[in-house]
Amino acid sequence: MATQQVGNEYLAMEGHTVPSLLERLPSLPDGPRMLGLNALANLFAHPPGVALLTTQQTSEMLLDATAESLGAVKAMERRTAAAVLVNLSIGLGHEMEETQYVQALCALFNSLGDESDKDTLMRVLIAIGWILYGNDGAVETVKNFGFEVIVAHEDADVQALASEVKLLLTSNCC
Repeated sequence: MATQQVGNEYLAMEGHTVPSLLERLPSLPDGPRMLGLNALANLFAHPPGVALLTTQQTSEMLLDATAESLGAVKAMERRTAAAVLVNLSIGLGHEMEETQYVQALCALFNSLGDESDKDTLMRVLIAIGWILYGNDGAVETVKNFGFEVIVAHEDADVQALASEVKLLLTSNCC
């Protein structure tokens, strides 16, 4: 735990390290890419890390990098990318700008239909839910783009969460 705290402090204080990681992340081999995604997910546990990762420029880079990893072959990479997006959606909350939630929703909905891993599906649905909750603009975007919450996984927890997300789309203003 102390190592994580020290690492988070370093990454947050050295402002160039995170953008540098985000630029290189898609081209890294599997192992280092997974470590990078884990470091980014963990950085959300540290307030200066949240402040760094939720700036407009950094969050756009983060969305680009994680969107690519949502389509990875290995379930662990997809799971970790989805966790980063959950953390980003919680970190930004209602402060998520239109370009950010459009980019995030496109990545999340694109991964939703093909995903078979339960843990990844749960995280993708949670991220979608956090973005939609109380955000009428995001709900309108989902409707305008024709996105649908279609989940083929038969697990009861996945289906229950998918139903809750569908309710968010019908209970908001739009």
